[in-house]
Amino acid sequence: MKNPRWRAAVAAAIQLCALGLLACAGAQLGGREPLPGNGPGGKPMRTATETAVGMPPAAPALVYPVTARVNVSDSYFGTQVEDPYRWLENLDSPQVAQWVAAQNALSQPRLASLPQRAWLKARLTQLWNYERYEVPVKRGGRYFYLHNDGQQNQSVLLVSDGLDAPARVLFDPNTVRQDATVAVSEFTPDVRGDVVAYAVSDGGTDWQVWRFRRVHDGADLPDILRFTKFWGVSWARDGSGVYYSRYPALPDGRGDDSGRPAVYFHELGTAQDHDRLVYEVTDHPTRIPAGRVTDDGHYLIITLFDGYERNGVDLLDLERPGARVQHVFFAWDALYTFIGAHGEELYFRTTKDAPLGRVIAVDAR
Repeated sequence: MKNPRWRAAVAAAIQLCALGLLACAGAQLGGREPLPGNGPGGKPMRTATETAVGMPPAAPALVYPVTARVNVSDSYFGTQVEDPYRWLENLDSPQVAQWVAAQNALSQPRLASLPQRAWLKARLTQLWNYERYEVPVKRGGRYFYLHNDGQQNQSVLLVSDGLDAPARVLFDPNTVRQDATVAVSEFTPDVRGDVVAYAVSDGGTDWQVWRFRRVHDGADLPDILRFTKFWGVSWARDGSGVYYSRYPALPDGRGDDSGRPAVYFHELGTAQDHDRLVYEVTDHPTRIPAGRVTDDGHYLIITLFDGYERNGVDLLDLERPGARVQHVFFAWDALYTFIGAHGEELYFRTTKDAPLGRVIAVDAR
């Protein structure tokens, strides 16, 4: 190897190979600067030593409480429907209390550790805590309305004896129980504004319990109506009582919302067990009736509910003892919503031949 020309050629080849390797390495590394990690694509890789000694332990896997399934089913019109979690509906049972406590023990520490939680709480508090009034209802010169000062868990039912008169508290649900989960869900004063029927719901349930309170002294009458939800009450013109829709009762004393309610009349001063049956559906399994008295007390408008696209309407003349129910809208071809009445003329908003709705008048005779 004394030939200098050959020796120069070998040196040049070595340099070219080195440059080629550097170029390849540069292409793999993505440029002149190396990627930060030691794994594929520059991702960091833990060594066995780091995993065993130097790295923090992995977060423990969440273990959710076991939710028992029970063998419960119901038959709906010949179809058997399983309801394995029915036991969770018994909110007062020790089993449900234990299940809720276990769920809270799992979820609350994780929720409390969220870094955004404090900001979210502050912002939601800012958005929610403002004074608010609901639209007042005028009866007999008095004004009834719900009010919340922005700091109360539940709105308070107030009454004033005139537009310029100061309001006073008729019923404050925040004082019923320490956890403030009882709310006024509805209220309906009588025509003269002397008695207000008010419904309370407990813990967010749809079930309502109606009571009747004298306005002048804030005292409750002994009357209580149970097994109701959604449909409200409608006062007789003379203030003697209310029409309402009542669900059947189960043997254990709870309301049965798998059954169909019927319209009853409750006379003030009597027990609910003595309420008079006014109207029930006997020819269809899913239609639900609800009654509303016209402002002049002449008619009971009975709306039949079975979904949100169409309904039926029947009519009962309250001024004719023994009068039979008349069909007003029974084709079930559209929605018919009662607006009000003027004498014998009844007004409805309907979607019949009017997808955006229109107002029609019907002669009750």
